[in-house]
Amino acid sequence: MDLSESQIREWMERCITLAKKAEEGVGYPHVGALVLDASGRVIGEGYKTWLKDSDRYLVHAERSAIINVTSVTSLRKATLVTTLEPCVSVRGHHVFMPCSQLIVESGISRVIIGITDDSPSITSGKGIGYLERRKVEVIMYMGLEERIAMELMPRRYKDEYFQTSIRQKSEP
Repeated sequence: MDLSESQIREWMERCITLAKKAEEGVGYPHVGALVLDASGRVIGEGYKTWLKDSDRYLVHAERSAIINVTSVTSLRKATLVTTLEPCVSVRGHHVFMPCSQLIVESGISRVIIGITDDSPSITSGKGIGYLERRKVEVIMYMGLEERIAMELMPRRYKDEYFQTSIRQKSEP
């Protein structure tokens, strides 16, 4: 599947919309994800939510999108689009394997990410490396990261993101 900037933006916009469906109390960041088949057709969507009939266990957006895949038996050559870098470790309100591991085990061959996750409790920015070491193509979509930070992230992340972003833009 060929990737155009406008198509990736459209998919990322859809992921932002999905992320905003997260229930109150699910916590930040809000995350949206979708799965595309080899032809670029959306076959699964999801957002971070609580496990059904539970207010204790979280289901991450990437897992939700993969679970909701409708029309294929294999995810080989599929693409996952997500607003936030997939986790590589989980603790607390999680009962499932990390999303990066699920992506690899599912056979997904490409992941498009809207913003990195520097959270020390979940990822510490290691999701991209985990995926790439396992031969998953990773594309950072640079175009909506400020919107994702403003609309889907907690205040502490917004503050850190914009301080880092401003420093990088001002450095020669």
